[in-house]
Amino acid sequence: MKLHDYSGENFDDQNLSNQDLRAKVFEGATFYGTNLQNSLLDDCDFYWAHLYQANLKSASLKRANLAGALADNANFENADLSNANVGEDAFGKAASICGANFLNANLNGTNFKGALFNEKTQFPFGFEPLANGLICTDRLHRNFGA
Repeated sequence: MKLHDYSGENFDDQNLSNQDLRAKVFEGATFYGTNLQNSLLDDCDFYWAHLYQANLKSASLKRANLAGALADNANFENADLSNANVGEDAFGKAASICGANFLNANLNGTNFKGALFNEKTQFPFGFEPLANGLICTDRLHRNFGA
């Protein structure tokens, strides 16, 4: 295991708010219901991580890798995800952000190609999910047209 490598670790329901965790590796780690509010997570690797219902409000995730991550119902309100990767992983597995809250988040340069969202996912005003490569699961399940 590399220094600062927390791959596969369980952080469920922990309070990790206001922490400096920059450039850590959390591949496949679980953060169900974890509080990461106001934490510094720049350059972190959350590849295939489980962030279901995690609180990332006002967290800094600049250049973070969330490819293939499960972030359904996570709170990214006011978070900075500039130049982050929230798209597909190397095998084409999509990140899932169904029901996640991105209100007032900085999504400048964020890669969402192939990520899954639904009608409950909240985006900043003016953000166009389909134009940014996201796939609406509601349309997949209901066979809606484009």
